[in-house]
Amino acid sequence: MEQSFKLSEMMDKVYNTKYTYYFTFGSGNNQVYTGGWVEVKARDKDSAVELFIERYGRKTLTNNGAINCAFVYSEAEFRHTIMYSNGNLGSRCHEKIGFD
Repeated sequence: MEQSFKLSEMMDKVYNTKYTYYFTFGSGNNQVYTGGWVEVKARDKDSAVELFIERYGRKTLTNNGAINCAFVYSEAEFRHTIMYSNGNLGSRCHEKIGFD
């Protein structure tokens, strides 16, 4: 019994773990912001995209259905960019979504 309890506890942690995704913005194309980024905490990238669209609405999508931002980074990827330490076009984090 004890082993099965530990396994279910581990599975609960796996399925409830949230990761941070960074939606970055450039200087145009009707993006939500100019420069900077929005941080979204979610189970996976697809869930992060859903939360982003839920927060900002259809204006976050281009005519062909792509997300209208410069790029979406995982936290590990974002930490390796110059934006992590220096900001992006004079801006930093505009908003955090999904953080409790």
